[in-house]
Amino acid sequence: MDEDASDDEHTEDGERRGFRRTRHLKWLPLSRRRSGVYDEYGNAVNSGMRVWYEDYTTIDWIHDHVKERVRMNGIRSRTSLLGRMLKHIDAVQAWIVLTIIGGRAVGAVASFIDVSYSWLNDLKYGYCSTHIMLRHSQCTQDWITWPSRLVSDGMDPALSYTISYTLYVAVSVAFAVISAMFVMWSATSPVDPETIAKDAREAAAATTAWNRPPAATPGGTVGQTNTAGNGASMARTASATRGMPARAVSLTTLSSQPARKVLFPAGGSGVPEVKTILGGFVIRGFLGVRTLVTKTIGLIFSIASGLVIGMQGPLVHITCSIGNVMSRLFVKYSKNEGKRREIMSAAAAAGVSVAFGAPIGGVLFSLEEVSYYFPLKTMWRSFYCALIAAVTLKLINPLGTGKLVMFQVTYDKQWHPMELIPFFVLGIFGGLFGALFIRCTTFLAKFKSKTWIPKHPVLEVFTIALATSALSYIFPLTRTGNGELVASLFSECEAHPAKEDLLCHTSEYPDILLRLIVAMFIKLGLMIITFGIRVPAGIFVPSMVVGACAGRVVATFGLYMQQLYPDHPVFWFCEDGKECIIPGVYAMVGAAAALSGVTRMTVSLTIIMFELTGALTYVLPLMVSIMVAKWVGDAFSHASIYDVVIERSGYPYLNHKRTSLVMEPSITAGDMMIRGGETLSVDVVYTVADIERKLQVLSQTFASKDSGLPVLKANGILVGFIAHTELEHALSVVKRRSRICARLSFTTCRSCDPPTARLVQETSSRASRGSLSSLSSVESGADTSDSHGSARRRRATAKPVDISQWVDQMPLTVSEHTSIELVLELFVKLGVRTLSVVTEGRYVGIIHKKRLLVFLSSKDAQRTAAASHLLHPAPVSHPRQQ
Repeated sequence: MDEDASDDEHTEDGERRGFRRTRHLKWLPLSRRRSGVYDEYGNAVNSGMRVWYEDYTTIDWIHDHVKERVRMNGIRSRTSLLGRMLKHIDAVQAWIVLTIIGGRAVGAVASFIDVSYSWLNDLKYGYCSTHIMLRHSQCTQDWITWPSRLVSDGMDPALSYTISYTLYVAVSVAFAVISAMFVMWSATSPVDPETIAKDAREAAAATTAWNRPPAATPGGTVGQTNTAGNGASMARTASATRGMPARAVSLTTLSSQPARKVLFPAGGSGVPEVKTILGGFVIRGFLGVRTLVTKTIGLIFSIASGLVIGMQGPLVHITCSIGNVMSRLFVKYSKNEGKRREIMSAAAAAGVSVAFGAPIGGVLFSLEEVSYYFPLKTMWRSFYCALIAAVTLKLINPLGTGKLVMFQVTYDKQWHPMELIPFFVLGIFGGLFGALFIRCTTFLAKFKSKTWIPKHPVLEVFTIALATSALSYIFPLTRTGNGELVASLFSECEAHPAKEDLLCHTSEYPDILLRLIVAMFIKLGLMIITFGIRVPAGIFVPSMVVGACAGRVVATFGLYMQQLYPDHPVFWFCEDGKECIIPGVYAMVGAAAALSGVTRMTVSLTIIMFELTGALTYVLPLMVSIMVAKWVGDAFSHASIYDVVIERSGYPYLNHKRTSLVMEPSITAGDMMIRGGETLSVDVVYTVADIERKLQVLSQTFASKDSGLPVLKANGILVGFIAHTELEHALSVVKRRSRICARLSFTTCRSCDPPTARLVQETSSRASRGSLSSLSSVESGADTSDSHGSARRRRATAKPVDISQWVDQMPLTVSEHTSIELVLELFVKLGVRTLSVVTEGRYVGIIHKKRLLVFLSSKDAQRTAAASHLLHPAPVSHPRQQ
């Protein structure tokens, strides 16, 4: 998850599958190795040592928590002066890294994005004659438009408009293509996303076969399920998990690759993936240095291109990448995935803080929307990081306004209780808009997946940018940037509006209504087709644009009706027939409702809107519209746009906020577990070939490496569990010592023999510098040496290596009759990777996170189908009369 671009491919197989072989950044003092030993000996008490988590697997929250507790106990046990100093240094590390993230990195990056975007956006219209690097706001007197620069004075207005139109479109398209090229440069070829849930689908497809009563069989298998009937399925699974062939991939076309084989970390908003990563999933390289650089530069160009996108979501991704990279400078966080996610939660709060100028809203956003594990100390740290980031942005003052508030407004009128009715209507609109947007983007994504479009992402960006710029320039309201348009819609009309003001002339209410409706539908259509293209893009500001236009339409219509019927009883609260409807307030309320309908945010969105505008008086209308929008949206679907993207991408995210998890109480752990499978036995000596065969069966049964093998006594009693990756690593250690010993065993001891354990760890540390994919050459060397009779005799008499230190000797277990509610609570509240299912202490099956998610999805689909059948029953066919 948290490796930079240079860490994406460590193995030979990874280099063979990747787009390019990356080089380490030697000047950056980061941990470069993410393979090999994850724990130090003794860090995990009886929970087994671990290796680094594989790509597209889930972390073990309990193990990381125990590991941190053991480390802290070791520091606190030192009563000397040095020990006390180390304790204080350890305690202050979190505040140091948060100060670096918020005070230096996040504030500087956000300021750089603001300044660069503003300058590039102004280049679409002209340049400053005195200094090319000055923006329009800094060079009002010496600003030269492109028509006046290219053509002499006194030219025809039609020619001037044509030149402006052509250059606007050309520069906008060029910026969008440049942004897409940076996204293409960030492309990686990770584990095929199809394999994320493949193991669970295999289990679901073979539920009948696997849920037979267990039967112990010779060879260490309980309830063996790999029968001949499943051979074809296993072969398909094995073929799907093999690495992609090496090939040169063009940056402008992916015609030789299936669309879902490539991951573009710099594309999109990144919030769904950040949400998944903070939930415990591992996506290597997504929060790395290369992604940070490419997304930052790509975001500048994509925003400047005028596409209907926002920068707030990508800023959250960028700040989480900064948090990930900076936290790896400290061993306390670089060697603990769970602890590092606490820092990334604080970094996400800093991202919203600098994006909206809303530090408190950023903390609540991190709590409500993206974070999975959010203890009280993380909230304090998030508040501190957001505060430091906001102060830094204020001190830098990149745009020269001196304001932290993004859309500061000042309204000189109070709202009236009668206006709660239109605010309620705007909430309904926001919920309907959110449901429509989610439905349309889901349909469009499915449609594009069946066409050539995903194979040519740059061409798709070029086409949409061309359509957006060509259409937007025609209408004055859509010509300006999304942020500038929101600021105009939020503003209050002056007593004597300027001539060029398109929203405030009282004699032109019908024309204003037409402009607003046209702008709203244009932005809505472009927002739908733009969502999902390969550029850094968010949905916050585009959603606010659509909602603000709708709110301004409602307010303008009310003003028009008051102008026509000033004495109507509806306007009883207006004193002396004066205008008492504030269009900016309605625009603000409509923007909040639309954003709530898309994201389903409530509390954090209310605070963000308050901090965004500084309008504390209008918190109650905001709360009404946001709550109504969420209720209306939930009536269609409880999933936000982020949840939909997570589900569509196949990420194993267990939503801890779901309220529909509790199902029939008759469902038990035995109904959802994967019964039987390969096992290991204590006090049994295994050869390398035995373990390789079991690993091969495990790999064929499970597409990912989230599972493992139970360790049993002779009577079937469960005494431990060893994960796939740990067993694979231990096997590599034994292979590298194959000239002495090629056998391994497990014991039931609570702690392994320290000399043996240290020897194995020292060997594994040396072995971790290589890759598991290179073990075939080692094995071939071992086979060559075994051809000598004396070597075989030494191997036969050598003492087997005890690898019990890699075994979790206290695995979480549940009874076969445990209810699904308790199983869910264990996965959601404890964050476990796997649960072993036992009956009277004897192992009968296993439940892992991905299997649970597919089981829940299948139950949801069954309930949906049943509800649809009740609403639309099939016609009853009557038998023909004889």
